[in-house]
Amino acid sequence: MDSAVSRFRVRPTRQGLYYLALTIGIFLAACSRQVNILLLMAGFVAGPWIFGWWLARSNLRGLRPRRRLPRGVCAGDLLIGRFEVENCRGRRPRWSIRVQDTVRRTAPSGDSPRGSAADVAALFRLIAGKETGSETFQGRLLARGRYEWGPLRLSTRFPFGLFEASCTVESRESLLVYPCLGKLTRQWFQRAHPDYEGRSRRETRRQRMSGDFFGLREWRSGDNPRHIHWRSSARLQQLLVKEFDQPRNEDVAILLALWEPETPTALDRERVEEAVSFVATVLDDLCRKGGGNVSLVILGEQVARVMGPASPGLLDQALESLAVAAATHGNPLPALQTALRSVSTAAEVILVTTYPLAAPFAEGGNGRPPNGAAPGPRLAAEGRHVRVLDVAGGGLRDYFQFQPGAVQADPGGDGGFSPANRIPSGRTPRLPAHAPPPSD
Repeated sequence: MDSAVSRFRVRPTRQGLYYLALTIGIFLAACSRQVNILLLMAGFVAGPWIFGWWLARSNLRGLRPRRRLPRGVCAGDLLIGRFEVENCRGRRPRWSIRVQDTVRRTAPSGDSPRGSAADVAALFRLIAGKETGSETFQGRLLARGRYEWGPLRLSTRFPFGLFEASCTVESRESLLVYPCLGKLTRQWFQRAHPDYEGRSRRETRRQRMSGDFFGLREWRSGDNPRHIHWRSSARLQQLLVKEFDQPRNEDVAILLALWEPETPTALDRERVEEAVSFVATVLDDLCRKGGGNVSLVILGEQVARVMGPASPGLLDQALESLAVAAATHGNPLPALQTALRSVSTAAEVILVTTYPLAAPFAEGGNGRPPNGAAPGPRLAAEGRHVRVLDVAGGGLRDYFQFQPGAVQADPGGDGGFSPANRIPSGRTPRLPAHAPPPSD
């Protein structure tokens, strides 16, 4: 991490100015009355002033500060970082060193700052010579996006508090805050189950003989007796068998259309964040299970595409794109039609949109779900079936649990760093599948 130390500054504190006024008053009184004892006292009183200026300045020399941040964190989750200060000069210890960092959320496009800066500080009471001190800080970043950290500011008022010496270290670093991850409901997994894709019951039963436990159902002829759940069967007075879900390797294409009016309300911003959080949660689930190919197309202020086999690496790329995605104010339908043509015809297409879709998108289909499909909007376009989840119309209500109170939809104000002791924990922190460790 390249860093450059600015010029040291030493200035008197308010208490130091009061002390200086007292010293000058004693000196003037001694001069006017020709009292030698008062002159001697003025000299003794001026001693701490001069010594405090020199010691405050030298207390910062030879210090090398660093910050340690995680590679990524989800919005609203607990962020744990630390400051390190190395005492590089001599064996003399350093006392009462305050390290202050500045964090600011940048716009998704990265070209202009958004919101005001917030400060993160830590106090090092003692740093022994030739050693490195470490202090941990905790807090939460409530909005997704890219955050710029820096510069670092060192300051001290040691030993008497009469002077404050400070210097700035041009050490800058960026931190990517991923979208908040919610929870997919049982209805979502039932909706994506092979039963809802028109497959035969015999083939479905054969696939459910192994894998994760899915649920209970009534006994059917040909079922394996080993899968009978005897306790539930005795309680309900009928035979019940266990079902097991073994996900198939299938291709999934997710289209995310982010739109908001030119003067968005808080509800419009919340819908955008809900859509982004839902897509991030679905991708996290797909990449944890693995198998098949996943495509993500984000249609917003800028168009972003991520595709490849379901894996932690793909999830990392997708979350980075979702973290900086911004909604557009224009009509996303032309870009949506172009994106549909680029998606494989063998993939299941899921469209998550905050734009109020109308008849033009439904051309070529009757708007009814095909036989065996789950209830809900599933429209046909470009000769294929597209599952449409309209966020504005409550399309995610049955499939996704989102906590808008745990994150900040669009800061509009600051969206900065909030200390952990000031933000109640609204949910259990949950990191993506790859969960990167803090950088060293």
